[in-house]
Amino acid sequence: MQKQQRQFEGRPQCLCWGSVRRSLVYSMIFLILALFGQGACAALIERDWAAAGDRNVLLDAHTGLEWLKLSVTANQSFNDVAENLGPGGVYDGFRFATEVEVLALWAGAGITHIEREWMQSGEHEAMKALVDLLGPTTMFEVGEFPVATHALGMIDAWPESSPDERWVMELTYAPDGLTTRTSARHYTWNVTAADIHYSSYLVREVPLPAAFWLLASGMSLLLLGGGRRGQSGVGC
Repeated sequence: MQKQQRQFEGRPQCLCWGSVRRSLVYSMIFLILALFGQGACAALIERDWAAAGDRNVLLDAHTGLEWLKLSVTANQSFNDVAENLGPGGVYDGFRFATEVEVLALWAGAGITHIEREWMQSGEHEAMKALVDLLGPTTMFEVGEFPVATHALGMIDAWPESSPDERWVMELTYAPDGLTTRTSARHYTWNVTAADIHYSSYLVREVPLPAAFWLLASGMSLLLLGGGRRGQSGVGC
C-alpha cells in the first residue's frame, strides 16, 4: 500500500488545459464587468462624463462607441458645438457621428424602420427606452398626434443644395404606447440656429484599457503553451 502511494506521489502533476481555458474566460468576463460596470450585459451602458454621477455618456456594447446624450447639446447650434470639439473644448475627444453610426445605434437598440411615417411596428418600447436615455423633448405639431415625445440629433452631413443645413435624425414615439416615427433624411436644421428640441449626435471611440490587453497577451501565451504540450504528448 505504501509502495503504491509513493508511486502516485511521484507522478508529475498535470494541469488540465480545459480548466485553465475556462478560468481565463471567466477572468475575462469579470474584468470586462469591472471595467464597464454591472450593466455590461446591456446594449447601452450609462457612464459619467464631466462630473461624477451625471451619467451623460452611453457606451454602446455592440460597437464600443461612446455617445454623448442629446440632452447635453440641446439648444446649441451646430456651429457652437463644432467650435467646442477641438483640444480644450467642452466636447474635446468627441466628433459628429455619421448617419451610418447613428443607424447602427438605433438598430442595436431594436429600431430599424426609418420611413418617416407613423406606424405600429412593435418598436414602441425600444424607441421609448432609447429616446428617454438620449434626452426626450415634447413635440407639438398638427396631425395624427398633436403631442408626442421625440429626440432630434444633427449629424455632419447636408444636402448638396444647402451647405448651411445639417440633416436631423428623428426618433418619435406617440402617447398611445404603440405608434412610432423615425427619419434619417427628411428635414434639416440651419447650422447657426439653436432650439431646445435640436441637439447633435456626438460620438467617440473608446480605447481598450491596458489591463484588457495584458490579460489578452497572457491568454495568447497560455494558448501557445497549451498547443506545445499537446504536440509533445503531455496530457491529463
